[in-house]
Amino acid sequence: MTSRRPPIRLSSAIIAVALLITVIAVACQEEEDGQQTAPGAQQGEATDERPMTPGAEQEEPRGEQPTSTPRGMNPPSIGEAFDCALPIVEGGPAQRGLPEDVTCQPLPAGYRVEVYATGLRRPVAMAFAPDGRLFVTEQHTGNIRLVVDGELLPQPFATVERLFMSHEAGLLGIAVDPDFENNRYIYVFYNAIELFPREHFNKVVRYTEVDGIGTDPLEILPDLPGITREIHTAGNIHFGPDGKLYISLGELERSGDVQDLSLLPGKILRVNPDGSVPEDNPFFGESDADPRIYAYGLRNAFDFDFHPETGMMFATENGPNTDEINRIVPGGNYGWPDAIGPSDDPDFIDPFIYYERPIGPAGASFYSGDKLTEYKNNFFFCQFHEGGLLHRVQLTNGDEAVASDDLISGGCTSDVAEGPDGYLYFIDLINGIIYRITDGG
Repeated sequence: MTSRRPPIRLSSAIIAVALLITVIAVACQEEEDGQQTAPGAQQGEATDERPMTPGAEQEEPRGEQPTSTPRGMNPPSIGEAFDCALPIVEGGPAQRGLPEDVTCQPLPAGYRVEVYATGLRRPVAMAFAPDGRLFVTEQHTGNIRLVVDGELLPQPFATVERLFMSHEAGLLGIAVDPDFENNRYIYVFYNAIELFPREHFNKVVRYTEVDGIGTDPLEILPDLPGITREIHTAGNIHFGPDGKLYISLGELERSGDVQDLSLLPGKILRVNPDGSVPEDNPFFGESDADPRIYAYGLRNAFDFDFHPETGMMFATENGPNTDEINRIVPGGNYGWPDAIGPSDDPDFIDPFIYYERPIGPAGASFYSGDKLTEYKNNFFFCQFHEGGLLHRVQLTNGDEAVASDDLISGGCTSDVAEGPDGYLYFIDLINGIIYRITDGG
């Protein structure tokens, strides 16, 4: 308790000077790199994480969605040892369009899960270059890391500045340009903070790779709306089969903005690689709409991918007490905050898969390779809660219906992606591990 002292009378001039000194001291402290405790470290605990980037904030997080702390059990077993007698299967979640509840299935004969890389700090998203190098974002260090043949290189590819952090916020999405072999472009999405004036933005920045180092950072989208408090910060980026760059934006705790087409929270955007607007976007030319919007009515679409044959986009969605997988169409309205789950309103598109409790659907990817033939054209996504689980969704009628939704492995919390070697990779954010499923060859 602070001790009481006799009141001291100060002149207004002295008070003003004291206040000015305090403001300057606080600003200088925020500008110092390395003076704050890294997230997750106890006071005085040694950590080899990069200190908070200049201007970053550290608040008491209360995140409930992916990149917070997973609910439920400890991480389940991996690979062939995966235990199908999991609590999640008992009275499994009801789902729209499924003949049965989610089941737990062993890997096909000959398939196995193996550790590919370790030593990462809260890895969130990954993207492969055509040569097999793997680019990975670390949520709270601001580092973009490179993994080569399973080895984590010691020097970061690049480090973003002015990073805002919470359990859900930080350095999130990453994408490799389809023409990488010629232009060497790498794109990242992150939650940023500017000090003067003190404002939050989400940014998409492009780096040019030179000998494993990111150079010439260029802000493609510098001032997307930023976080207001801590959560619903989903932001991921991928190139579509049309060569356009797609960006998902969480609703940023601004649910009142989601149905407003002049505002960007709760939307999926579609832009050209340089950030300009394609003229075939669904709302292009409408005076009361932001022309970058591709779909809307989303709460926290953490990730998405495109069907290898039809090109249809599928996105994970985190609701308040329920979760979804959505089939995203141009101009589609997915209902938030006016509708949660299936709705009788014809203006809203129902979920493709609907979970009647929060499972935390996170990173997502289709598999199109030839090594894991059992998985051809299947949709995979990470379930963040219950310790991290990998879902395999098999589709029928092209991309129009669900045949099955199976849990096939533990350890998948933040992202899943197909590698150029034809194997399937997934991330354990909590333990900093990247796994891959191989055919045993």
